[in-house]
Amino acid sequence: MAEDWARPVVFWEITATDSAKMTAFYKEMFNWQMTDGPAPRIAAGIGGPLPGPGGSIRPGAHPGVSLYVQVLSLADSLAKGERLGGKTIIQPT
Repeated sequence: MAEDWARPVVFWEITATDSAKMTAFYKEMFNWQMTDGPAPRIAAGIGGPLPGPGGSIRPGAHPGVSLYVQVLSLADSLAKGERLGGKTIIQPT
């Protein structure tokens, strides 16, 4: 693998204050098949012509979208993010 490469999104999640309503919306809107439960999982590719990362819809107090990006080194990526003006708000576990 090259020293530098495009970092792909490997997972995503939608946070919704009403996850059941959001799940119903996306099922109807895009014909997504999802697992049952409080944080339904959406399969990678979702049956479309091109594969893509899997995702989920989860409940939360603050709606939003999170992208999970693959990196070579988490420590190096966090340091780079801080050099670029970002801030680590949760330490890796």
